[in-house]
Amino acid sequence: MSDATTARQRMIVAKLMIDMHRMIYQGTDGRFGTNADLILVVCAISVGTHSGQPMGATKIANYVGMPRASVLRKIAYLEENGWIVPTGRAKWVLREGVAADLAPTARSLVALVQQAAKAL
Repeated sequence: MSDATTARQRMIVAKLMIDMHRMIYQGTDGRFGTNADLILVVCAISVGTHSGQPMGATKIANYVGMPRASVLRKIAYLEENGWIVPTGRAKWVLREGVAADLAPTARSLVALVQQAAKAL
């Protein structure tokens, strides 16, 4: 594989990641970059929710590679804004209905991934 092909593939994957994060965030405060870590926390909580194994702050921090204190701040924000609910002992899951609310975004994400796959 040539260096140009490898560079093009890396560019496509990098653009895909940014587009996916922007699509997931869809914030109205225009602060996508400063909230990118919020997306990682939501995704980790989603993994725990959908696998039936909710995660606590330490596990989320280890999973996404973020300081636990930062994760706790993100969790507080997400809980305050109705995205997540506590379950069990210091663990969180997505609020019921969040997955349905995000279904159009999920379909758009699948389309983005398919576009990137074709470009690769």
